Amino acid sequence: MNRIMSISLKIIIAVVVLGVIAVAALSYFINPERLKPIVISKVEQQYNRVLEIGDMRWRVFPRLGISVSDVSLSNNANFGEGVFAAFQNVTIFVDTMSLFRGHVDVKTMQLADATAALKVNKAGDSNWNDLLLAQADTENAAPAAKNEADKEVSDDKDHGGSAISNLSFNIESIEIKNAAFTYKDEKSGEAYEISGLNFSSKNVALDKDFPMDVSFNLNANSPQMVAQVNANAMMHVPTKDGEINPDAVKINGEVNIPKLVAEGMTITDFKAPVVAADGVIDMSPVTAKLYGGSFNGSVNINTNQDPAMIRIAYDLKNTQIGSMLKDLNGQQNFTGALNLKGDLSFRSFPGKKQLTSSLNGKANLYIGHGTLHGIDLTYWYTLGSNMLNPGALAQRKNTGETEFIETKGSFIIRNGVITNEDFILYNTGLYGAGAGTINLVSDRVDYYFRLQGVRHIGGNEYEPAGSVVPLVIKGPLDNPSITPDVGEIVKDQVIQGIGRGLLNAIGG
Repeated sequence: MNRIMSISLKIIIAVVVLGVIAVAALSYFINPERLKPIVISKVEQQYNRVLEIGDMRWRVFPRLGISVSDVSLSNNANFGEGVFAAFQNVTIFVDTMSLFRGHVDVKTMQLADATAALKVNKAGDSNWNDLLLAQADTENAAPAAKNEADKEVSDDKDHGGSAISNLSFNIESIEIKNAAFTYKDEKSGEAYEISGLNFSSKNVALDKDFPMDVSFNLNANSPQMVAQVNANAMMHVPTKDGEINPDAVKINGEVNIPKLVAEGMTITDFKAPVVAADGVIDMSPVTAKLYGGSFNGSVNINTNQDPAMIRIAYDLKNTQIGSMLKDLNGQQNFTGALNLKGDLSFRSFPGKKQLTSSLNGKANLYIGHGTLHGIDLTYWYTLGSNMLNPGALAQRKNTGETEFIETKGSFIIRNGVITNEDFILYNTGLYGAGAGTINLVSDRVDYYFRLQGVRHIGGNEYEPAGSVVPLVIKGPLDNPSITPDVGEIVKDQVIQGIGRGLLNAIGG
């Protein structure tokens, strides 16, 4: 998410600056069409890209301004043909009196149907890096060459070079409608698409707080995510040595997501205040609804680390775990009302294996009155009991599921491996206690379960009744093998045999 916000901010700033530059020559051109060939030539010389501009015309109401339509910039030649960025129309109004003072004071800006296609190839090169390098080369030009360039601009104001330096970044209002951009990283596999982007702001100025409202549709693949996002905030864009300092941008606002689908899991009514400063994003409290239950927690994203460190504190209550698991991984391992509380931390690696390997945290789980799917513990208990005492229990069919009154346990997560020592599950005839590990990186389980029969003695009270049967659950997480621990069973038989022998000897 931090990468999306960073890219969005850069694009919004770039689009605004692009529109402002388009009006920079207002005080030097009677006919705005005279600007087109000069700008097109400059872009081709400096960036080796093709800039196309449609109509450019004056606007006189409600202020003096200019309207530019059908602007597009070609892609980096190394990334094939096509358009890198474009917009259908931009209209900029200026303070007329500022023109007489020798600078351009932009008052309002309206931008419609802007697009950008950002791409990183397998070598790690981006299709916008050449623009940054060309700009850096210009800024670092030898003093003599720079002075000569300044002289040329001074001699011929029709080139409009000095107008840009006379811009005033203090805008009464900015409005962006229906913008969209895509980001694709062939090296990491990351891909993001933002569409229907609408942005509005007032009294936009550097080194000052200004409000903004933004809404957009998000489609991402790492993790897989589809969302409708609405946000409003106060924003502060600082400068350093006369240039915008994106690393120190501050945001204080609120995010609302009516519907979010992440890795197949559906979350609704997501709400969170957002405070971002010095590369750290804090969201607390975060509230949401999912599968009949609720989520309360907090999120902290530290973008000063690469990849970013994400920390989540969570408290899920009464969430229907069966429906959630089915959407999440296609398997309904449990049904029942899930209550889960704890915290997680992980790095925002694009690959699932790397991300999972960075997963750390803890959790406390409780599910009341549900079903464990994929294993019939009563069947395995019967099988094990009859190994200890043949014919002790009537054989039963393996139903592949276990109904329970409650199940609970605490878990520690280290580098993607879940460790548990106190898992408990019981119903009216069976009590089970388990311990072991679940490796989310290798998708394997290594678990030990001890089952014992119980007898209902009234109310919610039960007492042990029958043998203790140990089970080993081991193998792939989606299809582990389940077997009675024969070694333990034989040992118990030996112990019981010795005990009976001693009793007989004493009695004899």
